[in-house]
Amino acid sequence: MKLSPLSSALVLALFYAATAIGQPLSEPQNRNVLLEQFTAMNCGNCPAGHVVSGNLEAAYPDDVVVVSVHGGPLAVPGAGQPDLRSPQGASLFSLVGIGYTPQATINRRTVGAQLGLTAGQWVNAANTVLQLPSPVNLAISNSFESASRTLSIDVDLLYTANGSGNNDRLHVLLTEDHITAFQSNYGAGGSVPAYDHRHVLRTFITPLEGVEIPVSMAGDEHSATFQFVLPAGWNEDQVRVVSFINEPSGTNGLGEVYQVEQRAALDVASGITSVTDSNAFLLYPVPARDLLILQSVDRAMQGAYSLHDATGRVVRSLPSVGASGRSVIDVRDLVPGVYLMRSVHGSVKRFTVER
Repeated sequence: MKLSPLSSALVLALFYAATAIGQPLSEPQNRNVLLEQFTAMNCGNCPAGHVVSGNLEAAYPDDVVVVSVHGGPLAVPGAGQPDLRSPQGASLFSLVGIGYTPQATINRRTVGAQLGLTAGQWVNAANTVLQLPSPVNLAISNSFESASRTLSIDVDLLYTANGSGNNDRLHVLLTEDHITAFQSNYGAGGSVPAYDHRHVLRTFITPLEGVEIPVSMAGDEHSATFQFVLPAGWNEDQVRVVSFINEPSGTNGLGEVYQVEQRAALDVASGITSVTDSNAFLLYPVPARDLLILQSVDRAMQGAYSLHDATGRVVRSLPSVGASGRSVIDVRDLVPGVYLMRSVHGSVKRFTVER
């Protein structure tokens, strides 16, 4: 079965295969929450909505993904202010039928017949979603080439249950966090000239309606690869990759979201920050089969280490190598694949386990 033609020139390739890096866990998972928050800089009621979404994110840091969609007449920037709007955001305002802010969609599910929800509805809607099983697991891995500012993204899907019988759609977008700009505020303290804007939608890399995934059965795997050049004005340290898969209710990309994940643009794989210092420690032999040697090179960078799988999950915590600067790690119980070793100071090295 072939994919529908892709309208975005930013898509590098789309293919179907199992991959090692970013491969999703095989066990069924419950759904994460995609909270698409419709907001604006000149919306005085919006900071109260930001508090609600921020509290949800703080309560479920691994399970709630917030995307702040700036749009409508109140999002027009003043003199010297950044424009936080996007063409896709304007389309979403129209598609969802947003007439005022703040509102949000929660996994693009309706409550009653309502898709755009008021802030008082967000918590209950999110708690409902968190209890629902997802038929598909999703994982992201990415790399960033600083000279060209090219972000390469791999998204991997594994169906743990049969699909609905319709073609699902995969979506990939970018947000930028911690943008300082004006924010109107009708609450305590009044308007803020230098407000911390969180999770601002910058662009969709896929078409807004998503990329079609063929009807899938339990055990089916799909992968997609994308590239995007970050504009010079974006802070790559704060860019996040968000990917979600949904069952569309029409041709516009709306429809219930089954699963969503996000990763920092500078992550070398899901959940691992790419701040590799090649002089901090060594790993050998690579690929590892039975034993892996961790050799500290820089004493100033010694400390505890953690071993992560390709999804970012910590599979082992390791103490400091101590005075010897050397540790022998038994990897015979690890499933073959890609892993990462991270020091407490943030240095990361990738290695593989083979049999």
